Amino acid sequence: MDQVNKYVITKFIEARLRFLPVQEYDIRRWGLQKARELKVDFKASVSWVLAWKERFRVVARKITKYITAKNLENAEELDVDAAVFVHAVRNLISEEGIEPANVYNADQSGFEYEFASKRTLCLKGTRQPYLSVLHANAVSHSYTIMVGMTMD
Repeated sequence: MDQVNKYVITKFIEARLRFLPVQEYDIRRWGLQKARELKVDFKASVSWVLAWKERFRVVARKITKYITAKNLENAEELDVDAAVFVHAVRNLISEEGIEPANVYNADQSGFEYEFASKRTLCLKGTRQPYLSVLHANAVSHSYTIMVGMTMD
């Protein structure tokens, strides 16, 4: 059973490192695969899955962000660009003496038009369970709401 458990946790970690969704049926499937390979009489029961999740501190979490492969490749560059932009805007506001009431920010929110998994299994303590998708726009297309606010 140790080999089955190690195989399943390895597959689980590999999938989550690739930002793929993992469900309880994946845990059962991986357990059964390894058991068949080892020729062990094993039933990946619901209680086994629950015990496995508890043992390896795996919990179900809501997906908080969808990312594409391009996002992953450009993450560091994007962080630097964002920090430079924020610094430049703060300097501009300060140098020009612009009142906080005259600084506006707007953001949009929308509705999904293509289904993607809303939950996945993660290691306990994972703060942001991401999910890899082919096209982020296909999962959450923003076009209906525009919210704005002032700096103050």
